[in-house]
Amino acid sequence: MRFFRKSPGGFEVSRVATLIFEDPRFAGAEVEVDTLVTVGELFAMRRTSASLDEEGDDISPAFPLLLRHVRSWNLELDGRPVPLTPEGMACLPHELVALIMNGWRRAVVELPDPLGKQPESGPGSAETESTPQPE
Repeated sequence: MRFFRKSPGGFEVSRVATLIFEDPRFAGAEVEVDTLVTVGELFAMRRTSASLDEEGDDISPAFPLLLRHVRSWNLELDGRPVPLTPEGMACLPHELVALIMNGWRRAVVELPDPLGKQPESGPGSAETESTPQPE
């Protein structure tokens, strides 16, 4: 995994992970996220992740934080791509938004295994995989 890549104006700090969902209800869904966050965003992410554990809670406060770091997704509704907007996210099932948020949190706080070992996961978890940055 590459944490830094050279750009014409200097060095761009970036780290991308792809969330791949193993829950059969969301098999095939992939979400690419930027995992470099500020300290303030890290604390906000932890508070938001904790609130997503309760189904029925209003999860819309998580949308701006999460959407700042989602680079792309392959999500569709009725054969049309779901836009990367708060309105698009509001159309998604609560469980999927919670999996995206928790998968992103894991990708941010857990360092990838340099030996390529697969992380342990339980049912419904989102695996994270590093996306190499082009040189």
